[in-house]
Amino acid sequence: MNTKLAASAVALLPILLTGCFHLDPPGSTHVGWDSGYMETKGGSGNEKSLGMEVVYKYTANNDGSYDWSVNYHLISEDHGALGWSTVNQLYNFSYTFTFHDSTGTHTMANTINLIGQGSVDTPLFVVHEPNVSGLPVFTNKHATGQRYGGSSGIYLSW
Repeated sequence: MNTKLAASAVALLPILLTGCFHLDPPGSTHVGWDSGYMETKGGSGNEKSLGMEVVYKYTANNDGSYDWSVNYHLISEDHGALGWSTVNQLYNFSYTFTFHDSTGTHTMANTINLIGQGSVDTPLFVVHEPNVSGLPVFTNKHATGQRYGGSSGIYLSW
């Protein structure tokens, strides 16, 4: 038997075991997943832009519980003589998320009216979990942002 390999495995065992159910320092925030910033352009000269990002993050509390949220950022911009600037031409944001947590499997879906807004950066929902084992496991993630414009509108889907 390779004693160096066996010694390494024994040394790693506590790290592997505690890594499965470790407690994060209170106040620490972690990103569970991130769509990354996506952008698409439209208009006759690509002078209209729609940007979107969706992020799941969780924060450890002093009592060992966790607060987790799904947040989104949507921005509508036009390119003019002075460069890119935010314009109030967002239309809506639709989402469907299916996840399993300590209370079972859930699907959250909604369409948010954003008419008259140019930039939104806010949580879709925030959930409190009593311990780390209750943090969600996502099985479906879908989001669509839409910039006003009817059939000539700009869409982003993730």
